[in-house]
Amino acid sequence: MSNNPRVVVPDPTDAVHLWHITTPEVTIDADYRASTRGLDIDAVGFVHLARGDQLCHVVTTFFADCDEVRLWAVPAITPGITHEEVLLDPATGRVDTFPHLYTALTTDMIVGSCSWHRGGAHWNWPGQGPEKTPSSFFDSFS
Repeated sequence: MSNNPRVVVPDPTDAVHLWHITTPEVTIDADYRASTRGLDIDAVGFVHLARGDQLCHVVTTFFADCDEVRLWAVPAITPGITHEEVLLDPATGRVDTFPHLYTALTTDMIVGSCSWHRGGAHWNWPGQGPEKTPSSFFDSFS
């Protein structure tokens, strides 16, 4: 997959994809070793991923100082990735679990991406303006 993959727009109910979030200047190539923003897989032990319904929490919590992020789509069931390599781990201070990839994220795992931009106080759902962003999506994060 190149750094200009096809556009895949997330949906909070999407069970087909998991998402890796980066700042917009990050490229994913053969040498990509990040786990999450500012930390690499060697330090953390896994790559942070999120389900569609977790994106708003992750972006507003860990990318609050950004006006744009890049969402990289990985199929929830990826050929060549075993169930032991993608685990749902509990999050500190939350009852929810988050998907973690216990191997490096490689370009052949990525099936698409999109940019997500802040629109004033809220993030606009990728590919749509604030008027089309489901208000229920933000209810628990406002």
